[in-house]
Amino acid sequence: MNDDPQIDLSHEAVSQALETLFVEENHDKAFQKVPAWQVHRHLADCEVCRRHYDGMALADRLLADRLLSNEADQPEEAPRGGFETGFAEASFMGALDQMLDEERSASEQTDSASSADVVDLGAERSRRMQVLRQLSLAAAVLLVAGASWYAFNQNQSQNNNAVVTNNDEFQPRSAATTDRTGPFDTPAIEIFCAERTADGMQFTGTKDAPFGLLSCPKNAELKLAYDNASPELSHAAFFGVSQKGRIYWYGPTPADMGAVEVGATDELTPFGESIRLGVNHEPGKVRVIGLFAAEPLDFPSLERVVDTIGAEALFEDSAHNKLDELGVRGTMTSSTFEVIDGEASDGGKR
Repeated sequence: MNDDPQIDLSHEAVSQALETLFVEENHDKAFQKVPAWQVHRHLADCEVCRRHYDGMALADRLLADRLLSNEADQPEEAPRGGFETGFAEASFMGALDQMLDEERSASEQTDSASSADVVDLGAERSRRMQVLRQLSLAAAVLLVAGASWYAFNQNQSQNNNAVVTNNDEFQPRSAATTDRTGPFDTPAIEIFCAERTADGMQFTGTKDAPFGLLSCPKNAELKLAYDNASPELSHAAFFGVSQKGRIYWYGPTPADMGAVEVGATDELTPFGESIRLGVNHEPGKVRVIGLFAAEPLDFPSLERVVDTIGAEALFEDSAHNKLDELGVRGTMTSSTFEVIDGEASDGGKR
């Protein structure tokens, strides 16, 4: 089943199909121009599109979990998000239709086929069925890919004490701290190590890590989430500071300088796309900082704050009251993880 060269599998076309499915949960409409089974095969070879899919799958799981949390009775099993289910069904059924079309076309030629042709046809049928079985298995994997994330998120919602409401004092964990400026409820950030396994994406967070310090191999990805209970803190900026003083911009960035709007939330909300650690992160500890502000904070403003405070003070968490001195109405909160060499076989735990 070779891809039709006339099918547009560009980043834009694939993204549009996936986004239509995410918003409308209608796979017939989403894959009118781009067959789902070809998108499925394309994702295996295109990292950009695969990351886009992973981000929407994660968002769909979070939305499903939020809807479920509003129900009085919660089922024991995780609800399957409409996005992943729709894509899995469309991929499988599209591949099946394609195979049947090829079978019908081949059967029309059997009257004039030689015995050798019949043998070749049987071999081709066997090959197609093997591909279909593989796609069926992949579809099943897609349906359960977020199970580990759901289980972690459920545990997080039951045990999360990081979000502070009213005027309670924030009680930092060993790897998480907060610098508050003004009468704001303290936001929280969580960092997750996302690794690809045979069963899909596996997410490991700081609450799953020994001693609260998450270790993440360089071949994995970093995913950020935040919880902001203060409507006044309408914008945020996220960046990392390494033990050696190197700054990693997560948003806004030099390539996307616009201020990041966040608004108030009542649960963990994913931020941005997954960050490939192998691109620019060096082995060692990294403090991830979330700066939540009452006014827009674009990249030049963020860079000024970071340069004024200094990388060392930010990493050592000795930047208390600096925001007030800089005239920034907001608060900083942070969490630390460690980038390690090699591949982890235990979901990133060390």
